[in-house]
Amino acid sequence: MSTGLTLWIIFFALWVFALHRATHRALTVERMRMPGIPFRPGPVFVPTIVFHVGLSNILCVSILASAYENLQMLWFGLPGACAPIIQGAALVFERRTTPGEKQIKRISPYWISEQWPFALLGLGVGFAGGAWSLLAKTSYPLVLVGFSGFFLLSFRFYFSHFNEIVVTPGHLRYTRSFPRVRSYVYERKRSRDLAIMLSKKRRGIYDIRIEDRDEPAFELTASLSSKQRLKLELEEYSIRTDQESN
Repeated sequence: MSTGLTLWIIFFALWVFALHRATHRALTVERMRMPGIPFRPGPVFVPTIVFHVGLSNILCVSILASAYENLQMLWFGLPGACAPIIQGAALVFERRTTPGEKQIKRISPYWISEQWPFALLGLGVGFAGGAWSLLAKTSYPLVLVGFSGFFLLSFRFYFSHFNEIVVTPGHLRYTRSFPRVRSYVYERKRSRDLAIMLSKKRRGIYDIRIEDRDEPAFELTASLSSKQRLKLELEEYSIRTDQESN
């Protein structure tokens, strides 16, 4: 086994370990931010398993294909690439066909907030692949740059769709599942005393705090367009005036 391949296997092992540590750190931050929310682990969260196994498979295959300069080996990473794509497509289809979806307000977190270790993991692989390509004067390691882009895009999609505050006509639900192995869901009934407070951090990024009577408050950082912000403000108004939001 060549020295270069040995170093990449070590890099792969460290990458998986860093992924594990980043996952645990994310949950610790949330417990500190919202001490009143009981973060009790629920059932095994299948999308997380699909994401971690699929992306780890692609990374391992990409390293081997680069080391042996054989792009045909990338076919072994096809199942790992298809699995998270199919999982994401199934989620989008399910939400589009769910009855009463228009009455549900979903507030997704700003994906980079508290998740910078994952961004560094994805960018680290891309920079490593670029440096390897320059030093070895070969284009094969550039497949790792492609993996970096796929990892970041997939992580952003999964993080924003599987972690959210859901406001329905009668309930509030706080879901923080991805990228954990088990889902974390906290749900309770809502009242007319519900208050949604927006604090602008910078353009398009807001700190959101949802309070309801003496219950623990929900907090998260979200990326909102002007249209989404208006919808949240109308949602709060309709609750206080006992009207139905459109």
